[in-house]
Amino acid sequence: MEKVILTQISVEELRQIIREELKTILQEFIKPEKPEFTEDILDINAASQFLKVSKSTLYKLSSNMEIPRFKKGKRLYFKKTELVNWISEGKLKTTKDFEMEMSNYLSQKKRR
Repeated sequence: MEKVILTQISVEELRQIIREELKTILQEFIKPEKPEFTEDILDINAASQFLKVSKSTLYKLSSNMEIPRFKKGKRLYFKKTELVNWISEGKLKTTKDFEMEMSNYLSQKKRR
């Protein structure tokens, strides 16, 4: 059980305590006017900075459906994780990668 402490406080002190409690409670329920984005969701400006390309390049990639994106109304949004995956898909093979592929191909060819 919670301990109750009785003390004398002024009406103004009581009002101040109630105001602070109401403010705390209301802050939990009031939604901000502007939606808060997680760090993973980027608008066109943030995606442009993240990829180090111009906004016009992003618009072109988007219109050609070459980049993963979302559209809400007239605005474009991008998920950072999907952009990282998209960049990774364009990885160029190294000499070592080609050698491994050739070795695997030749070893399978010998089995036949």
